[in-house]
Amino acid sequence: DGSILLGATPIALEDLTKQLVAARQQSPKIQVLVRGDRMTPHGRMADVYGAVRQAGIPDLGIAVKINATAAKADPNPKR
Repeated sequence: DGSILLGATPIALEDLTKQLVAARQQSPKIQVLVRGDRMTPHGRMADVYGAVRQAGIPDLGIAVKINATAAKADPNPKR
């Protein structure tokens, strides 16, 4: 549905950068993990990545969930 959660708390995109800046001030070596499902538009994910960058957080990870059927069919897909 395009909603953004910071931890388990829903947050507006407009507030995300501010919250991440505050978190970085508390923990300068903070890492961010962004997760989305297959229904999340790429543009929405890009918005979140942008907010992380604007907050000055260089350590960004992206989590993906692989479809179990696809993983069994080809565990090492070619790119």
